[in-house]
This record gives sequence, structure tokens and C-alpha cells, in this order.
Amino acid sequence: MPLYPRQQKTDKPAKSGDANRTSIQNPALNDAGGSSARQARTAKRNESRETQTKILDAAEALFIETGYSATSFRAIAKHAGVNLSAAHYHFGSKEGLFGAALHRRVEPLTRTREANLDRLEATAATPTVNEVIRGYLGPLCDVAPDSPLPSLIARLYGEPDSVQQPFVIQEFSATAERFLSLLRKALPEVPPEVVQWRFHFVIGSMIFLLSHERPLILFGPHDAAVDGLEQLIDFATTSLSAPVSENTAASTSSDSEAS
Repeated sequence: MPLYPRQQKTDKPAKSGDANRTSIQNPALNDAGGSSARQARTAKRNESRETQTKILDAAEALFIETGYSATSFRAIAKHAGVNLSAAHYHFGSKEGLFGAALHRRVEPLTRTREANLDRLEATAATPTVNEVIRGYLGPLCDVAPDSPLPSLIARLYGEPDSVQQPFVIQEFSATAERFLSLLRKALPEVPPEVVQWRFHFVIGSMIFLLSHERPLILFGPHDAAVDGLEQLIDFATTSLSAPVSENTAASTSSDSEAS
């Protein structure tokens, strides 16, 4: 005889409240059933998160190694040890997967930069150029040495504009605009468009440093990552603050008149 025999069919209609009375009479059954269901849901969620992490790790490694265009969804799924449908289910497309992999690494950096911006914008005095640049570049000094973030950013900027621009706009543009606004306030004597160009060159130098941690002619042991960023902060501070040359001033004036 089974432990929980099926309820026998009867022509007698069930009285109102019978189900509730059954539940009250068997609270252990309800608790056990509810607990099992919760455990099953938790296990399923954990399994789903583990699958997503495997896919993101595989995508990140392949994007860094071979680039966006040369990396296929199928290759990512194989590298992650999951079926192709799982990758499609969790991320929809290669573009969605790359965006998720990038955001996972960039979001902590963005949070730190935004906290620096909030602090700088809250001060009564106008921040110095060095303070602004340190607020932008400084967080990269705190990135773990084995973090894939520098390589991922460098790879992103190495992609064609048609690939990189949507991701750059989504992940970096809003924060960069706030830093640019502070730089223009810190440099009232420099035309705004010149400040924008100079900040553009600073970002380009940052990307190059992320790709090449040491000067191209320097060999041997060298604490390249942190030392290079400190060198870049000093370089950027000086370059941004430099007087505008006559040629640049004339070019800027001509562009303003043409517009």
C-alpha cells in the first residue's frame, strides 16, 4: 500500500473548507513540500548563474585572444563547455554577450570614477587639473594585476568603429563627459575644443598603456602598470595645462568662424 494513497473518487461533493482542513491537519506535508520547492528553485538559480559565469569567462578569454569579429557564439559555447542554446538563452546574441562581459569588468571601475566625480563636484573650489585626471586614471592603479580589464578595454578600442562605438558610448561616454566638463572649468584659459582634443589624446595614451605596459625601448624587470599610470597622470596634467600655441589658436579660431 502506498504511503500516500490516491484520493478515492466519490460522487459526494466536497464540502467547503475540506482542502483547508486537510492542510491544517497535515502541516508537516505542507512544510516539506514548500521547502523542497524552494530548494529546487534555489538550486536552479545557482545552476543558471554558474552557467552564465562559465559563458562570460569563456567569452572574455576569446574576445581578448582573437577579437570580437573572429569570435563566434559556437566557439564561446564550446570553450565554456555548454550547449549553444544555453548561450543564446542567457545572452541572446554575440553583441549582447560581449556587452555583458564588458560591463561585468567595467562597472566597478565606473563606480569608482563616479564616486571621484561626486567628490570633486561637491567641493566649493574648482578642482585642479591633476585632481581631475587622477580621479579618472587613478582607479586603474587599483585594478588587480591579474585582472582581464586592461586587456579587455585595449581589445575593445582595437576593434573597428562600427563594433566599438556602441559599447564605448554605453560604458564610458557619460562618465568621460563629466570629467571633460570639470577639465574645462579647471582650464578656463584654454579653449573648450582644445581641452576636448587634449583629453582625447590622454584617453588614447591610456589605451596604449593598457596594451603596452612598458615603454617600447625598455626591457627587463619593471613595475610597469602602476608606474606607467603615475607617469601618465603627470604627463596628462602638464599637457592639458600647456599654453595654446599660435598655430592651434589660429586653427581653433578658424574652426569657430566656419561653424
